[in-house]
Amino acid sequence: MNPLLVEIGKKAAEHWWTHLALPGVLFLGALAACALLTPADLVDPARLSELAADAQPLLKTLTSTVAATVALLVAVFVLGLAPGLAVQALGGWCGRWWLAESALSRLVFWNPWWRGRRWDAARRRARRRREDANGDGEDPDRSYRISLTRPTRRTWMADRMASLSSRVRRFHGLDVYWTWPRLLLILPEGAREDLRLAQDSFAQARTLGGWGALYLLAAGACALHLVMTDWDAGPLSRLPESPWDPWALALLGAAGAVTGAVGHQRARTAIASLADLVESCYDLHARELAESVGAVRPDHVHDYGRAIPPELGAKVTHLLRKPVPS
Repeated sequence: MNPLLVEIGKKAAEHWWTHLALPGVLFLGALAACALLTPADLVDPARLSELAADAQPLLKTLTSTVAATVALLVAVFVLGLAPGLAVQALGGWCGRWWLAESALSRLVFWNPWWRGRRWDAARRRARRRREDANGDGEDPDRSYRISLTRPTRRTWMADRMASLSSRVRRFHGLDVYWTWPRLLLILPEGAREDLRLAQDSFAQARTLGGWGALYLLAAGACALHLVMTDWDAGPLSRLPESPWDPWALALLGAAGAVTGAVGHQRARTAIASLADLVESCYDLHARELAESVGAVRPDHVHDYGRAIPPELGAKVTHLLRKPVPS
């Protein structure tokens, strides 16, 4: 048991250091660089060498003994955890924002009515082109780039998940909310592993979006401090002088914006993959679900093929919903 506990402790420490503490230390280092350096200093080897020489005596003092070195490492680890834990909260908020589950989504993203009009226009253009082509050549319908079904949500990712539920209910008669946990239990291990990979990809994208949000918030707070200290009026004149350089803060904000954009794009890819995998699971294993819940006898289930008709799916949903008797 002791070797197992030691191995688990090593894995946990590695996870906390790699995913939380180390990025947090880099974030604090970026803030320190914004306070100590200007963009011109970053490309001046002489200035960087001077700062490194000034830091050497302090570093030697902090690592003069084993106890001091351990205390320094613990302090770095703890300081790095603070931004990392904040990113966990911001990443969860980014996920809710992208899926239109946050109140801020209503203030930022387009109105679903407008997205629905774009979808309708794309379908009308596709219908006209299909009639002109007389059914020959490539399908001109490009409305799927907006949504697989008519948009009803404020974000593309929210519509992608809503389209999944709508398509499964339309073609199989199954309600995803009630049937998915049961279907997941009977899926083969390979399918569940693919689903886990897609979910992990979305979780990593949320974390990346959280880091982008943290960098943007830090740049905004430092810029506000800079503006307030430059405004010599009233009680604001008592604030300490700001160490931030405007150009350095611009670079910090740009880094946050790029990181958030990359996280958003990765989240779109992960959500599209996850929705396709879930829909494929229904297409390939809905028959097994109907057989497992007793909606159809095993000797009759092959009459329906791998997919099941909507009327049978409605029966499965009714059984799994467990209606309260009147």
